[in-house]
Amino acid sequence: MKLVLIFSAIILGAVATFFVFVLIRISKGPGSYPYVSSGTLLTKSELRFYSVFRKVLPDGYMICPKVRMEDIIQVKGGLANKDRMSWRGRIKSRHLDFVVCSTSDARIFFCIELDDSSHNRSDRQERDIFVNKAMQDAGVPLLRVLTSRSYSKDSMASLFQRGLDSQVF
Repeated sequence: MKLVLIFSAIILGAVATFFVFVLIRISKGPGSYPYVSSGTLLTKSELRFYSVFRKVLPDGYMICPKVRMEDIIQVKGGLANKDRMSWRGRIKSRHLDFVVCSTSDARIFFCIELDDSSHNRSDRQERDIFVNKAMQDAGVPLLRVLTSRSYSKDSMASLFQRGLDSQVF
């Protein structure tokens, strides 16, 4: 009998705790966090590129926008934890503009970075050098494309072929 009472008290306590947390969460309501929607995933320039490039992809390929570098490359093993975390910190919050991969197994073929006029700034050039070297050392081809007001299907088809030709097997 005592065990039943103890067990019942534990269950009632857990249920009460759950409802307190729910009430606290509800009371915060909309607008209690400092976030707002970005509105769109891609910039106008990225969307122009994406809209044409996806049309030239043959069956079996897909283009994924804004993929974290850490989802494409990883820090190799054998490093001291401090070093590993330092190198990881340099890729975990960066993204690449586009990744071309297989629809069947998501195998990465190559990545694309669009370069606009901001890439002329020294801080962007330092970032670009790091990204280029990291991708090269990891064996993942990276193509850099100057942004344009428009893109032709022919130039996109050539870019796709160049990406496939740059594969390191």
